[in-house]
Amino acid sequence: VSQSRYVRQLYYTSKYYGVYTIKANKDICLINSKGKFGEWEKVSVHEKGMFAATTRAFYFQSKDQLSLLKKFDSDVKVSQYLEFKDKLIILSDHGNYILDFERKKLQHLKAWLGGNLKADSVSFGTSTGNKIRLFNAQLTEWLEVIIGENNKIYSIKEQTKTLQLNPSEKVISCTSDPKGIKTTFLTSESNIFQLNASGLKKIIPNYDRELSKCHTITTDQNGDIWDIVTGKQI
Repeated sequence: VSQSRYVRQLYYTSKYYGVYTIKANKDICLINSKGKFGEWEKVSVHEKGMFAATTRAFYFQSKDQLSLLKKFDSDVKVSQYLEFKDKLIILSDHGNYILDFERKKLQHLKAWLGGNLKADSVSFGTSTGNKIRLFNAQLTEWLEVIIGENNKIYSIKEQTKTLQLNPSEKVISCTSDPKGIKTTFLTSESNIFQLNASGLKKIIPNYDRELSKCHTITTDQNGDIWDIVTGKQI
């Protein structure tokens, strides 16, 4: 499900049927599945067009004209979609990409970051204001990107951190509060880590239930963290 920042309208994907929106309490199909590749998973809307992703392809639609951005030979698993300003970062097991809505162009994240080698290893990230932070799944490699005037990169800061997760443990979900003060990570071993100005630390959930079934966490406008599976606050 995608809530447009530019139009008060709801957009969503149907796994087998395509991309839809709701108008006057009716479901309107914007992109159908005929002749497309894979199962529908994601839609992101910008005033310049709409990005849609399936398990096998990335599409872009502008003024009712649909174009294929990239096709894959096997299913793509996206760890995170990260929206900021007029761009969308796509972090996946088939490479990391960035879509420029203004230019209607998809390119490798590494190329956008000037060939930075760490761009290929990041799997999660957050964006607040003019700052983007990207992390690998072990939280040992970080990139901090500052966006300057004209939405161009002002600086890139690399950091290498000591491993705090167990050797086989990996981040599976990431969320940040609206002000970008705290970033929270859920790991494959059901642990919760939080990053703030004082550093990275493990935190204890607010309830006793084990997080073994939780695969996604999110943050509300108040900065509270929620387990998507149970709907309970962490």
